[in-house]
Amino acid sequence: MIRSFYIRADNMGLFSFKNKEYDALVTNAIKSINYPPVATGPEHKLYCGFNEINGYEFLKCNIVSPLKSKTKRGCEAHFSNGEEELEIVSETQEFDSDFSDTLKLGVTAFVIELEPKLRSWIENGDLKRIRFKVGKKTYAFDTVYHDVFRDTLVVQMDEEE
Repeated sequence: MIRSFYIRADNMGLFSFKNKEYDALVTNAIKSINYPPVATGPEHKLYCGFNEINGYEFLKCNIVSPLKSKTKRGCEAHFSNGEEELEIVSETQEFDSDFSDTLKLGVTAFVIELEPKLRSWIENGDLKRIRFKVGKKTYAFDTVYHDVFRDTLVVQMDEEE
């Protein structure tokens, strides 16, 4: 009896309704990012927010992209100023993209520690490239919007004071 209900429900399109709700959820998540991207790549946009907890500074990263990512090992963040590279392993170890198959777009969210060198590069406009390696996938950002990135840090800090 239950088995036939599931088959009938699928034939009636109830599962496709669930997919539409999920697509709406992902769309709303993307729209709820209330600040401009700090960096863009050919297929990706990077949004960041600043947070400070017990004297430690963190960047909350949201990548909007057509790539799906799922990991239990975190990601490697690579930041470059053109002369040297800084690698930071994400604080978030386990994450899964909120992805819409219908929209072919998703959001991957994780947190990294804002190290002093990275903070300096952001404040001075020295950041040239950003890459996040998640498993076998790489999110590449070759256009960095220095004013937006810098303002994100300043606005968040001003709100806390």
